[in-house]
Amino acid sequence: MEQAAAEILDFSKPFDCTLLDQIVALAYDGSNPNRQAADDFLCNLIQNPDIWKRTYDVLEKSKEDKSKVFIIRCLNEMITTRWNIIPSDKKQSIRTYIVQKILEMSDTDALLKQHGTFLTGNMNMALVQIL
Repeated sequence: MEQAAAEILDFSKPFDCTLLDQIVALAYDGSNPNRQAADDFLCNLIQNPDIWKRTYDVLEKSKEDKSKVFIIRCLNEMITTRWNIIPSDKKQSIRTYIVQKILEMSDTDALLKQHGTFLTGNMNMALVQIL
């Protein structure tokens, strides 16, 4: 798992969304003996001060809603704990991206069903915390 953390947090390389998807799927697989290790890994990852920077990559590239919900949890953690130390231009770009993504994901009933109300609800919560 340490190698996975190094890979996910290495901002000099393109983000491997498949790796995060696999770890999140493992954490949700109650029958897998490595479930606890994956869950612990994700709990530690949420506390990493830079993981929120992967929000765009995960929301745009992941095929798994559970991974998207996870990264929104990471973003929410950053908003509640470190929002005031983020530069204003970054705050504005985060706010703009979240608004655009919410509108994109809820543009039609079909899209809303595809992304699920849980995912859009988490996005809405992030926006409320920002505002």
